[in-house]
Amino acid sequence: MADGTQAQQLVYDDGPGEPLAVVDSTEDELLEPIRFNEDTQHWHYSLHDVSYLEDGHTFVYSIQIPRERVYYALEETE
Repeated sequence: MADGTQAQQLVYDDGPGEPLAVVDSTEDELLEPIRFNEDTQHWHYSLHDVSYLEDGHTFVYSIQIPRERVYYALEETE
């Protein structure tokens, strides 16, 4: 994977006993595109939890997924 590669969708292992997780840039409320960082060998994206709202603010999560936990990455198309 080249540094900065953007994905539209990732399917990854979210931990022992958990079903595979899916993040999709066309369906989820992402604040940053899903990108691969060659230096850290991780996929990264940020999102906010639209189901939580307090005083006009939502939680923001920055997610990093090690490359070896990713089963499938659908590259972003233009």
